[in-house]
Amino acid sequence: QVWLTYRASLAGIARDLDRIRVSQIRTLAMIFEPYFTTKEAGAGTGLGLAVVQGIVQAHGGHIGVQSMPGKGTTCTVFLPCLGERRDDSASSPVSGQADERLEGTERLLLVDDEPHVLEVQSSILTMHGYSVVSFTDPEAALTEFRRDPGAWDLVVTDMTMPGMTGEQLGRAMMEIRSDLPVILCTGYSRTLGRDDCLRAGFAGYLEKPLEAKVFLGTVRRILDQGARRFYRLLVADDDPYNREVVAGLIRRQGHQVEEVGDGTGVLERLARGRFDGLIMDLQMPRLDGIHTAALIRSCEQGEESCEEFRRRAGVPPDHLLGRRLPIVGLSGEVDDRIRQSCREAGMDGVLSKPCTAEVVDQALEIIRGRTDDRHCGSSSSIGASAVAVDPGQVVAHLREMYPLAEEQIRVLLDEAVASLEDSLREAARAMASGDREAVLAVLHRMKGTLLGLGLERQAEWIRRAREETGESLPCPELLERLRRFLRPLFQIGQDEEA
Repeated sequence: QVWLTYRASLAGIARDLDRIRVSQIRTLAMIFEPYFTTKEAGAGTGLGLAVVQGIVQAHGGHIGVQSMPGKGTTCTVFLPCLGERRDDSASSPVSGQADERLEGTERLLLVDDEPHVLEVQSSILTMHGYSVVSFTDPEAALTEFRRDPGAWDLVVTDMTMPGMTGEQLGRAMMEIRSDLPVILCTGYSRTLGRDDCLRAGFAGYLEKPLEAKVFLGTVRRILDQGARRFYRLLVADDDPYNREVVAGLIRRQGHQVEEVGDGTGVLERLARGRFDGLIMDLQMPRLDGIHTAALIRSCEQGEESCEEFRRRAGVPPDHLLGRRLPIVGLSGEVDDRIRQSCREAGMDGVLSKPCTAEVVDQALEIIRGRTDDRHCGSSSSIGASAVAVDPGQVVAHLREMYPLAEEQIRVLLDEAVASLEDSLREAARAMASGDREAVLAVLHRMKGTLLGLGLERQAEWIRRAREETGESLPCPELLERLRRFLRPLFQIGQDEEA
């Protein structure tokens, strides 16, 4: 094989090494480690050579360094040259992956406060077919994610960043979308270990500098799994001991758990974040498990009793609309009457205490089955094209189309908004009952309303969403995305009422 060799000699490193002669060998051994530097605090990040090594390795090469105190330092880079005979594997900067699929077309979000690190990661991914959007500011990344959480298939974030750590960013994103796979990258393995990272709900953990093949393989493996490896669960029991036993047994399996002491606590948590399942005691103060389950099911179907949920939780449960949270009850005594009450409340199962490992496994199996039943693949094309409505654009369209007074234009807009809100509630009820035809009929009606408002892009989004569902029931995420990009339009009426 023919190699291209590049050498660079400089004196700066030699002076540093001359100043710390006794530790020269240790310094050379650490020189490619991320965040290692011989400079004073604040004078450098210690990432330069680590990034260089990552780029070289990504192209199938390697780098060496020689240094003599007082004489200087020479870095030598070896890169493989392409000869006349070239096979398909030679076209990739990552060698030796003929038996492993590394390419993809998914849409990824990258976050790292070091621009050169982002450039390397983005280049590796785009060369393998992925669509990549990068951010150096985690707050800006979170803002973009909130605009359309369903648009992203995977997030890769650095751990140590100013203002917000990668752990905080990942948790915030998974609060919004619980099935989002997030890979955490870190040069400080002591900050958050691999086991702690996975227990916290992250889909993957990588240490810098990233080797291209490992990076691509991890991304592909997680995407092929189709969802996060672990669930985010809510456990409710007024007995602290029972609550801790159940939560502990669940955490041992790698799932993320939050605990509350009664039904009101359940509603408060559900109103502020998403969970993959709920395990709760039936007998609890303030609000028992059966009443709690009934309120959750009512809100999922958009029924009027949502007002009680809002009053108890203090926040409207908008993100429950059209979904079906798996709910498992626990009771010290389970008989036919209890089972019937749980079924009528909409629970997916009820199990007898004491809360042994076997009982917890049964609860997780119920939740896993329900989660698999409701799972639907995300479409990056749909997510990417779901654009929030501009109310000003709608008003301008109505003025252009209809020669009416402003008051009459306002009446038209109010009627359209009311129709869209009613349609969302109707679709939620149909989806909760499994009536596919009714859901598709409502979506068709909403498409017509949007076209009448001049919102052609949003109407096209609904049309493609209907087509991509095929013969199956539309994904519950669909209604949430609809509500999200129509929210600015709904806000007009709310602002006037206020």
